[in-house]
Amino acid sequence: MRPILQAYAGKDIPIEYAEKEAEAKRKHIEEWKSKARGLSKGGFTLSGMFGGPSEVSLFSFSLRVTTDSTILQSSRSSVPLTYLEQKRLEAQRQYKEEQLYIATHKDEFERLLEEDRQAMAREMSGSLMGVLDAMAGKKAGAAKVDTDADAKETKVQVQ
Repeated sequence: MRPILQAYAGKDIPIEYAEKEAEAKRKHIEEWKSKARGLSKGGFTLSGMFGGPSEVSLFSFSLRVTTDSTILQSSRSSVPLTYLEQKRLEAQRQYKEEQLYIATHKDEFERLLEEDRQAMAREMSGSLMGVLDAMAGKKAGAAKVDTDADAKETKVQVQ
């Protein structure tokens, strides 16, 4: 059994995953706070070089990412996003872009689908035997030749 499956064996996977993600977020915040304190206690920070307050560390940037109903803003008082949160937001943004692309090009997609349907209908037009042969992977002409050859052999064997 795979180790990841063993880790979740007998557990409610969504709840267990949420707990692990919350623990990782807590560790991320602790690490960020310790790094921020370490930089500001030393008296030298990037913002201090440019006349800013000395308590602000390298993480004092402003990042705005819009989602459906939330604006996440990382500023002086908030913690930067974790890698997982960044990738989650990126995937959500890409999904929205894809949905917008599909919606704006809907007419073109429908036209292409209709062309494909018509091409398939043209290829499949003909007798029922032609359709059955096409499904079996044979061409209609080859099936007819095989049937004629079988008929001749049968006649030879019967006589």
